[in-house]
Amino acid sequence: MRSRLSTALRLARASSLPIVASNVGAAVALAGAFPAASTVALACGAMIAMFVGGCLLDDAFDRDLDRERHPDRPIPAGEIRASLVFDLGFALLGAGVALVAAAALATGAGAKPIVGALALATLIVRYAATHHGSRWAPVVLGLCRAGVYTTVALLVRPDLCAEVVVGASLAAAYLIALAWAARVRALAELPSAWPLALLALPFVLARPSGPAAPAVYAGFFVWVLRALLQLRGGRVRDAVGALTAGMALLDALLAANLGRIELAVASIACFVVTIALQAVLPAA
Repeated sequence: MRSRLSTALRLARASSLPIVASNVGAAVALAGAFPAASTVALACGAMIAMFVGGCLLDDAFDRDLDRERHPDRPIPAGEIRASLVFDLGFALLGAGVALVAAAALATGAGAKPIVGALALATLIVRYAATHHGSRWAPVVLGLCRAGVYTTVALLVRPDLCAEVVVGASLAAAYLIALAWAARVRALAELPSAWPLALLALPFVLARPSGPAAPAVYAGFFVWVLRALLQLRGGRVRDAVGALTAGMALLDALLAANLGRIELAVASIACFVVTIALQAVLPAA
C-alpha cells in the first residue's frame, strides 16, 4: 500500500497540487467575483483532476524516453502499467470537464466554461503527446496554465474582463520561462535561455497597489532572483522547484493588487505547503 501511494504521488506531481488551488483563487480574484464555497470547491476539484490527468498522460507518452533518461520513473521502473496510466489520465481529464459542467449548471454560467474546459483538455493532451522535440512546447504549457484562469473565471462571471486576460497572460509567460529553465543547464546558456526574460513581465505589469501588495511584490522578487541564482550555478532542479512554488506568489500578488487579501493569504499558504511537499516529493 505504501509503495502504491508513493507511485501515485510521484505520477501526480503531488507537490505541485497546492499551486493549482492557488491558481483557482487568483482567477476568482481577477474575475472580481465572490462565489459560493461550493463553486470554488468544484473549480478546485476540476482543475486538480485535469492537472493530475495531464501529469499521468505526460508519463505515459514519455515512457520510452524515460527508459533511457529517467529509468526511476514509475512506468519504466515497472511500478505501474502504461495502459493503466493512459486510462487514468484520460479519465481524470473527463472528470475535470464533468466537474466544470456541474459547476456551470449549479451557477447558471452556461456553456462558456465547459468550452473552456474542453479546450484546456485538448491543450493538455497536445502538450503531453508532443512536448519532446517541440520548440513550442513551453508555449503550449503556458497556454494550458492560462486556460485554468480563464475557465475558472468563466464559471464565476459571464465574460473575460481585462484583469483576467492580463493575469492569465502573466501566468502563461511565467510558466513558459519556467519550462525553458528546465531545458538549460545554466543561466550562462543565454542563446537557449532568453525566454527567461519573460519572468520580468509580472514585475513590470503587476506592480504593487494596495497596502499588502508591496510586501508580496518584494517577496516574490527575492524568490525569483534566488531561483535565477540557483540556475546560474547549474542547480537546475532546485531552480525549477523554486520557480514552480513561486507561481503561488504570483497569484498572491495578483490577488493583493485587487485588494483580495484573503485570497492572497491563501496563495501564500499554498506556497508554503508546496515548499514543504517539495522536501519529500519531486517537483517533476
